[in-house]
This record gives sequence, C-alpha cells and structure tokens, in this order.
Amino acid sequence: MSRKREAILMSQYKIGRLSVVVVSFAILITIANIVTYTFQRNEQNQFAKGLLSHAESVTNQLASSLLQIKQNQLSVCDNETINQLRVISNKLPYVYDLGIEDKNQVICTANWGVLEKPFTLPENKLTTPSGYHLYSNLHRVFPINLVHDITRLNQGIAFTIPDAFKRFEESQPDFSFEIKIKDREHVFVFYQSQNQVTSSFSHLKLNTTTCSTMYSYCVNTFNKRAGIFYYSTNISTSIILLCLAVSFLLTYSYQSYRDKRRSMEFRLRKAIANDKIYMEYQPIICVESGRIIGVESLIRWHDEIFGRVSPELFLSVAHKLSLYPNISDISTVKSIGDMAEILQEDASFSLSLNVDSFEIQSDNYLDFLHSVVSKFGISTSQIKIEITERIGLPLCELAAFSKKAREHGFNVALDDFGTGVANLVWLTEIDFNVIKIDRIFTQSLTNDMKQKMIFAILDLIDGLNKTVIFEGVETKAEYDLIKSRSPEALVQGWYFYKSLPKQEIRELLVKQDA
Repeated sequence: MSRKREAILMSQYKIGRLSVVVVSFAILITIANIVTYTFQRNEQNQFAKGLLSHAESVTNQLASSLLQIKQNQLSVCDNETINQLRVISNKLPYVYDLGIEDKNQVICTANWGVLEKPFTLPENKLTTPSGYHLYSNLHRVFPINLVHDITRLNQGIAFTIPDAFKRFEESQPDFSFEIKIKDREHVFVFYQSQNQVTSSFSHLKLNTTTCSTMYSYCVNTFNKRAGIFYYSTNISTSIILLCLAVSFLLTYSYQSYRDKRRSMEFRLRKAIANDKIYMEYQPIICVESGRIIGVESLIRWHDEIFGRVSPELFLSVAHKLSLYPNISDISTVKSIGDMAEILQEDASFSLSLNVDSFEIQSDNYLDFLHSVVSKFGISTSQIKIEITERIGLPLCELAAFSKKAREHGFNVALDDFGTGVANLVWLTEIDFNVIKIDRIFTQSLTNDMKQKMIFAILDLIDGLNKTVIFEGVETKAEYDLIKSRSPEALVQGWYFYKSLPKQEIRELLVKQDA
C-alpha cells in the first residue's frame, strides 16, 4: 500500500473517530439536558403546588375573618367591635390585623384601635367575582414603615401578614415565580431569581402554571436556563466534562468493538458459527486416459471484509484460537458429504483429505473419519489421507498414524515430496500408497540443468511401485514431459483445473462420461 493511500486511510480513521466523539458527546449532552429538564420541571411543579397550597391557606384565613366580620355585623368602631376583631384575628396566624372601613377609609383596627388619622383606600383596586376588593403594596397605613396587602369585603378590612410568602422567597430557588390572578395582570407576589438574571448559553425555557381550583389565581414559575445550565458554573462544567469523558470512553469502546469485529479472529469465529467455511475440489487427472479419477479437497473461506482468505493464514489463526478442531470436523464431514454421491457411483473415484498435526495426534480422528465414511456408504479405500513434512511432527508419530490409517483401510499419500530433506527418510519409514511430487520438482522438469536430477529421483521412486501424482502442472510443456516420462502417473494443476465447487465437479464428470 502506498504511503499516500496509508495517509488517506489514517486521516479517514481519525475523522471517523472524531465524528464518533462529536456525535456521542452531542447525544450525551442532549440526554443530560432531558434528564435535568425533567428533574427541574418536577422541582418547579412541586414548588408551585406547595406555594399554591400556602396561598390558599392565607386566602382561606382572610376570607374567613371577613365573613365573620360580616356575619357579626361589625361596622362601628367601639370597644366591643375592636375586641371582637382582636378575638377573630388572634385565631388566624396569616391575618396581621382586622379593621372597619367607612366611606373608603380605614377608621379602626384590632391592633391600633381607633385611628386618629384614618387611612384612605386608593381607588386602584381589584374586585373579584365574589365581591372582594384587593389592594396591593399599600404604604404607611399605620405610623410604621410596613407595606400591606389589604382585602375588603363590605366594611370589613383584613391585612395580610407582612412577608406571608417569605419562607418561599428565602428558599431562593434558581427559578422565578409569581402568584397572579388568572387571565388578569394583577400580581400578588413576584420573586426574581438571581440565577435567571445572569446570561446563559442555554436556549431551553421551562415555564409552569399551577392554578387554584378554589380561587381565581395561579402560581407561575419561570426558568429561562433550563437544562444543565440551570445549575452553578461548577456543576454545569462538571456535567459537560463528564459527558466529554464518557463520549471518549464510548468512542474507545465502539472503536475497540468495531476493530474486534473487523479482526481476522472475530470474523473467523463468526464464519465457523454461521457455516461460512466451505470446500472446493481440484481434479486429479490420469495421464494415460486423460480422465478425472479423483479430487483433492481444499478448504476455503471468503469474508466480506478480507475477501478470499488464504487457507494457510486462517488455519494458523484457527490453531491459535483453538478453533482448528471445529474446522477439522467441518471440512471432513463437508468433503465426504459433498462427494458421497460421486464416490458411491464410481468405486474407482477417490477423495483426498489434507490433515494437520491435530488429526495426526488425535486419538479419535481416524475412528471419526471411519464413522463418517461408513455413514455415507463409501469404501475406506476411496479416501486418501495426505500428510506433509510441513506438519513438523516427529517421524515416529507420522509413521504410527500412517500405519493406523492403513489398518482402517484408508490410503496414505506423502504430500509435497521434495520440499524437505526428511522426505527421503519417509520413503522407508512411513507406510504409504501414493507419493505426490511437489510443484517445485514439477516446474523443474523443463529446466535442462535440473531435469537430469529430477529424473534420477523419479527413477528412485519408480522402484517403490507407488502411485505418483505430479502437483502444480501449469504448462503444456510440463504435461508433455510427464506424459512421455511417466505415462502411468497422475497429475493435477492449473493447466487442467483450479479448485472448483462440487457442482462444477459433478458437471465435469457428466461431460466426461457423455
């Protein structure tokens, strides 16, 4: 791969990873805003319910006191009236004072008695459908510096205690609130939170309205900093940093998971689990007749990401992951199952199976192979087991396996002959039926300098009276030399056929017999 291509891929990888960070951060911030928004809405609703309940209690006491004044027909400021006002107000903690009005003036109260200077009520008032007159924020009703809210019914006057809602204001919620007449502009109480005065990055607003079912007013709460920016700078910053940290962690986890899913190991496990390992078959040709007399089974794996994977590569991975036993069973059963019908129809047709160190060292493989062959009604003599020096096991183990395989009725082929110095020893120590000449020797046949040496080795092999198969025949010149030198031999290679699916093997045999 060129450096330019590598740089492009690395750039795409970094951009992809950054995109995951940005997207995950945006999602986490959104979730954080939703969670905090929901929490704040519940907080504002609970606060509004408590404030409304308190407001209704205050209103109930004011209304009760005024109704008692009306029922007792208190309208003259004498000692008896003032004493009755005192008795009534003493029972009602939210009523600061009670008084009598005459000609729009407060002329006496329970606390102050008869006023030397009656207080004139302003014309600016709010009248409710029930006949109550409401006066807000009245100054210097009495010779003290207090601001009063007054409710009047007929001649009765009720003063709300100062700071009736002080405890709600002192709780200093981070949202603003008001108590307001429904569908009117009259506001009884308003609290401005300092948290709502300062600027914020938040564009979320959260306003709630909770109305009384007893009286014509509502509690409204206002929050223009809803979401994570509702909280202090330290808390908001902590939430943002936490979301950022989690987004990096999620990105790392996602990338690790994605890399794992794209890894050879993961995809091989998945391929085995999903039955994506399959077999192809390379025909073996009789030189003398030109007919296909057998096939060699070759394992294959085509992956969506890695494409057609080399058997040497994925089998080595399978060994490392302890997956090879699964692949061994799969390849054995599939190979015999694929070729069973052909083997049953033609007793001279053979199937060659490649084995590795696992099969050779297994105590059960040959018994397993024999049971599969018997299940499909095939003769054991039609199965060739190919062993190669590349397996790297001691000669004694190879010899013992070969002997046991022959006792089961299987044929044994020495594969890749000529690739290692031990091959010559094998000829005398291993019980075999077939010897397969490696393609290195086959390709050397057309080289004048190497030809004599190759012919000398072939003369040695001829004396063993074993079936010889030349592997890797790729040119007509190679085939012609083999045909003239060893007409009784067998050949396989790309000059004739590459490995083929079972259906194409069946079609070739049908044409051959036509």
